[in-house]
Amino acid sequence: MAIVDWAEVKTRADQEILREAFLARGFDCVLADPRAMTVRAGRLRTSGRPVDLVYRRAVLSELVDHEPEVQAFLIAYRDRLCPFVNTLRCRLSEDKAFFAVLTDEAFGSLMSEDERQFVARAVPWTRKVEERRTVKDGRAVDLVPFVLAERERLVLKPAHAYGGRSVFVGDETPAMEWEAAVRAALGSPWVVQERVVIPEEPFPAFDGGSLGFVSLKVNTNPFYVAGQDVGAVTRASRSSVINVSAGGGSIPTFVIG
Repeated sequence: MAIVDWAEVKTRADQEILREAFLARGFDCVLADPRAMTVRAGRLRTSGRPVDLVYRRAVLSELVDHEPEVQAFLIAYRDRLCPFVNTLRCRLSEDKAFFAVLTDEAFGSLMSEDERQFVARAVPWTRKVEERRTVKDGRAVDLVPFVLAERERLVLKPAHAYGGRSVFVGDETPAMEWEAAVRAALGSPWVVQERVVIPEEPFPAFDGGSLGFVSLKVNTNPFYVAGQDVGAVTRASRSSVINVSAGGGSIPTFVIG
């Protein structure tokens, strides 16, 4: 098994923990950089060793940016030389504009009534940033003037980015900066979303050598496989942009009961 990501990523230490966990369970596992992989004798290889399974962590947009350097990796995917966990087709649902498809009234007819109700409960209102008419809370609005006027209720972010990059939280962004960001987003793959209230919990923390408690914003992300919950990752941060790359941290998740 090869956990494949760029050697210089900040999460490499996390991947080393995963590698050790796989080794402890009897699975031969290595960390691999897609730029250092080769194809020989019909097998994808890293350091000359054949790979039976790829756990892809490298982001597709970055693979595309480095396409000449990762040809072997992409050929192995195209030719199905081994299974890829996190297929490149995941890109469709990774894109934040996917939420715009789910919540846009123009696409409601593609879902059943149960599906529409589930989306309404679970997915924040999302639209691609563009000049258009749309519906918010049952009322027709011009999207751009609405986004400018309702800054404190909204979040603006690039559809394709990750790691908390270039996220503008409306009520934490000055009005002039918000307007400039909205204008810049027009014609680009950006989305605007209704802001969701973030739960906060107390956590122990050291400050100047003393142990105390601080209130952190918490985001728990469950994993489902074939309709069954199989785990979760929880992150905590002082910031409303809860991401490890943006200064947050991963914390344990306990299921009680």
